[in-house]
Amino acid sequence: MSVRVFAVLLFTAVLLAQTKPAGLPKTIPASVASENTILKAQHDLDSVQAKEKDSNIQFMQLQQQAKALQDGYAGLQSQETAAKKAKDAAIENAWKESGLSKDQYVFDDTGFTFTEKKSAAASNLPPGAQVIQKHP
Repeated sequence: MSVRVFAVLLFTAVLLAQTKPAGLPKTIPASVASENTILKAQHDLDSVQAKEKDSNIQFMQLQQQAKALQDGYAGLQSQETAAKKAKDAAIENAWKESGLSKDQYVFDDTGFTFTEKKSAAASNLPPGAQVIQKHP
């Protein structure tokens, strides 16, 4: 008799395990072909997303490098402005030391020389012609 009770209990347990509780939707598995297609597509998506992440990291690094270059360039521009002012001041000092008039001479900062300006009359003459100046 105990074998019969055991068999009934075992049969009941198997039936209960196979039945779903009320209210749960019925599930139907996809085919193996569909599952393989979905897994391949997911693998491709993961690959693209990994490449996208790497590209984004490179982009952010390049932005940081560009910002550093931009800051360095701005610093160099400040130094250039100061250097130009110092050069202009040195040229102005050379004019003062020379005692020459800027109306009559030009300064060549590459040769460090003062050169007499050509008069308007002399600049309109053909090459080789000379201007004769009257002396008071």
